[in-house]
Amino acid sequence: MVLFILAALISFYSLIRRTVRIQTDLALQNERLKSLDQAMAAQKQFYEAKLTKENEIRSLRHDMDGHLSTLSSLLNDNKTEEAASYHTSNGSFCIFSRLSVTV
Repeated sequence: MVLFILAALISFYSLIRRTVRIQTDLALQNERLKSLDQAMAAQKQFYEAKLTKENEIRSLRHDMDGHLSTLSSLLNDNKTEEAASYHTSNGSFCIFSRLSVTV
């Protein structure tokens, strides 16, 4: 009878120990998941900002191409005065006023 009680106590102790180990492992995994979630949120924010800047640059390139095409057409048609007037009123400086530069 004593051996049976001793075996039951050892089994119970082993079960409690295993349960504590599992709870500790789950807590560590939970902390790792929180850390990974934070890292992923930071990466998402970084890439969204990068995408915004790339779209801004793409838009600026499109505008520059349009302005250069207009200037080129005016100059090819020997409309130098119109080209000069166009450049001063719609030149490259007004395009860059939209660009927000952050360092």
